[in-house]
Amino acid sequence: KTSEFGLNTEITFDGINPLLNSLNIYNGNPNSTTHTLGAYVMPSFFYNASDNYNLNFTAYNDIAPIHVTPLFAVNTYVTPFLVITSSISHVLLWNGKTIYRQTKNALSQMRDEVDSKDVHVKLMEAYPDVPDWIYLVFLTVATVLIIVISVFTPFSLPWWAAIFNVILCMVCLVPIGFIQAITGYSLNINTFSEFIIGLIIPGQTVPVMTFKSLATNNVLQAIALVSDLKLGQYLHIPPYAMLAAQFTGSFINAVVCVFVAYYMMFDSGDLLGSPQWTYTYYSWFYNMAGIGGAVGPRRFFGDSSVYHSILWSFLVGAIAPVLPWLGNKFIRESKYWEYINFPILFNVNTAGGYQNKVVMQTVVAWFGQVYVFNRYNEWYEKYMYVFGSAADVSSALAILLISILAIYGIKFTNYNVFNPATNVDYYCWPDWGYLDYGCEYYLGNGLNVTSTGISCVVS
Repeated sequence: KTSEFGLNTEITFDGINPLLNSLNIYNGNPNSTTHTLGAYVMPSFFYNASDNYNLNFTAYNDIAPIHVTPLFAVNTYVTPFLVITSSISHVLLWNGKTIYRQTKNALSQMRDEVDSKDVHVKLMEAYPDVPDWIYLVFLTVATVLIIVISVFTPFSLPWWAAIFNVILCMVCLVPIGFIQAITGYSLNINTFSEFIIGLIIPGQTVPVMTFKSLATNNVLQAIALVSDLKLGQYLHIPPYAMLAAQFTGSFINAVVCVFVAYYMMFDSGDLLGSPQWTYTYYSWFYNMAGIGGAVGPRRFFGDSSVYHSILWSFLVGAIAPVLPWLGNKFIRESKYWEYINFPILFNVNTAGGYQNKVVMQTVVAWFGQVYVFNRYNEWYEKYMYVFGSAADVSSALAILLISILAIYGIKFTNYNVFNPATNVDYYCWPDWGYLDYGCEYYLGNGLNVTSTGISCVVS
């Protein structure tokens, strides 16, 4: 999993993205930084802030069509479209029989010989199982709360859209859950859900992004619940205790996250205005809101748009997993065919900027899963899972500590030997603060030409 992820990220960031920039495939600004995620015109230029950030048609018509960086086009639209259809295709081809068998067993409330062979299932019979009606009650209450909040707050999501959101999550949960179970890698439906609702209610920024956020988090929370219950089965923890821990943890997490987000936005001074804190995912979400919400998929992917060809990603993603399946069926039957996991190969990092985590996670994964597994297998089986959890917690604590220190002005000396400018485009274009190559700056100030004479008008 880590090897595939690292490989496709390197190919995308250091191969496909520079190639698209040099060839100017999407007729964008050839002088933009190569690893920037966003539009050449900031969304605030065509937002109508007084109308719940919906599309300002007058401002949009003055600058239409909207162009984005090649990295934004590939990471934000091409790869998610490839991932969603390839996930469905891959799971149906390789796990279709399992899905059918488990669905039939679940509906008939029975266990077949495959499940009966699992010793953990037998051991868990000592504990009372959580009845289905408890989950259904929680689902009903949560859905009602979603509808109330969506309709009676500035989120302005129609009631039917909230129900449709839950149904969409149920459908997508099966393929994404299977990929998670097989590879341990979590996919999401954020772009796909935004695309679907954007077609239905175009131009309504806040409702579209509300739908997207709900869908993404609903799927992730559902997978987290199932993963914890599965872990509880292997650790032989009573189902009621696992369910109570999951609900309690989710509630505490929600409260803490809201508090931290509020604190970072309103009580952290000028931290978010510092070049060291680029809040990349916020900027990425902000640009997606402008394109997927305000502009809408019909305008952005229309027949006359340079981005219309991106829609072929749906078909390519659906066909790709068929190739190794056919190879296994007609060339030579082997378990390695199934290891060609296109949903993982297609999925790259969905944010630009610093990608040092790609290198480090590959090194750590190979060290742990290859070297330690082969040389110290007994230690691996006994401690590796605990070590992985400890690494996750330590990373979170380090981030929290660094954030608190930065808020109070305590900084550390930072020197990058390979990139002394500490800028991802150091070897390509001037850094982010050099405004002569930032067309969004000039267009936002009513100018069509930069100070060096470069035109910002895309023909």
